[in-house]
Amino acid sequence: IREHATPAAGMAMDCVTTADGTGNLWIQVPQTSVGTQFAMFLSASIGFTTGQPAMVVIGQPDFTSGEGPGVLTSAQNVLFPDGSAAIDANGKLYLMDSADHRVLGYNAVPTVNHASADFVLGVGSFVLLPPGEPTSTGFADPRKMEFSGSKALLLDVTNHRILIWNAVPADGTAPADVVVGQPDMTSNASGNGATGLELPHGMNVAGGKLIVADSDNNRVLVWNAIPTVNGTAADLVLGQADFVGTTANSSGVAAGMNFPSGVWSDGTRLLVADFGNNRVLIWDTFPTVNGEAPDWALGQPNLTTATAATTVSGFNGPYTLAS
Repeated sequence: IREHATPAAGMAMDCVTTADGTGNLWIQVPQTSVGTQFAMFLSASIGFTTGQPAMVVIGQPDFTSGEGPGVLTSAQNVLFPDGSAAIDANGKLYLMDSADHRVLGYNAVPTVNHASADFVLGVGSFVLLPPGEPTSTGFADPRKMEFSGSKALLLDVTNHRILIWNAVPADGTAPADVVVGQPDMTSNASGNGATGLELPHGMNVAGGKLIVADSDNNRVLVWNAIPTVNGTAADLVLGQADFVGTTANSSGVAAGMNFPSGVWSDGTRLLVADFGNNRVLIWDTFPTVNGEAPDWALGQPNLTTATAATTVSGFNGPYTLAS
């Protein structure tokens, strides 16, 4: 569970941690108070200890360098890696370079500092900055990729959508096959109802279901199967009593949400990082009814309080979930 917090001098802002499924922990640092952007990982094979140093840094030549924003994009630089790293079934690494509107791809997890990417999604060249306009190959704010069988899914936050490829894209020329949250590949209006999204910050695929944290609509949407048609309506909504409501905690704090930003499931249980309510909601059995209340929460003594805390049992803006 990663929390959002205001940093002290030199500390990272909005770090994103990701477990890659192979025993490694990724820490992505979009920016520090001194302007550094990089991604690094720690290997679980040597065991985690407090203060353990990272093994490799991506985006900088070493652990003490820090080229700031505005650096020409390349296969080695990352302007703002604000998102979750992903590794597909073939061991390829996908690194979200959000401010450059692109995803950097590595054929294998780098073992040396400042490694060059092997391919890029979102643009046809490493040295060109894509415009971020919505197309079937371009996106504005990539934050997370998920893989399910042969499919790849990309969360495009500020275009209020999710792109789906029926086959994992090998480069930036491969167009997405399906879009969720929009009626077509060139639309990017925010929306609600059963088909719209507004600044979705979290996504997970588990048990065949697509689960999305529709953050600015203060709800979580669930598709019982990965959509195969543009603009497919969701099957289930949580945090709201129906698909019409969008107000934070509109059903009361117990069953409501306030800017949910992260989701995770193992196909049976469901967890939601309820950012604005300073808690993680847990359903012991996957919910099946709209607006169904969670069974319990981490970070709060009950389901009706939402107090921020930095104690061993409290949270202050939990943002992402990973396993």
